[in-house]
Amino acid sequence: MDDLDEKIERRVLTPFLLTWGNMGRVLGFDGVQAIRKKLKELSEDLEPIRKEELLSFDICEKKRLIISFFNEIQDIKFNSKKGDGKRAGPTAASKTLHLIAPDLFIPWDANIRNDYKIGGNGRDYFYFLLEMKHILLDMEPSLLIHKNKKSLIKMIDTYNWVKANTK
Repeated sequence: MDDLDEKIERRVLTPFLLTWGNMGRVLGFDGVQAIRKKLKELSEDLEPIRKEELLSFDICEKKRLIISFFNEIQDIKFNSKKGDGKRAGPTAASKTLHLIAPDLFIPWDANIRNDYKIGGNGRDYFYFLLEMKHILLDMEPSLLIHKNKKSLIKMIDTYNWVKANTK
């Protein structure tokens, strides 16, 4: 993660957060740049967990670290055309963490948080991950037949999105 430079920002972070993540209205280019700088700051602590998988990772052992990563990213302040002091927020934090460790962190948005009746801070995100891990462990045998086509994290993310957006 030491190579988190402007090129990575243009080629990876910007398309992922602004296009795929639909965060353009919230973040804009200034927010993405601020997130890249924060990731570079956190890279030494993030690097050891980049290849971890939610089902085998002891998230309880790393509770403080997960909460800290989430809060540090969501609390990033940046200037935008609409004014100074905008904050990245919980959706951007979860999507950024998912980009860094896609088999460990599950993205969420306001609809998913509302559906699970949870808030948007790092502690809430930790408990969301813990609940998702329990759901995946319960479902894993039936999901394993699809594992080669989609990751379990992508499947639970799709499930959460459909559940939260089709009521």
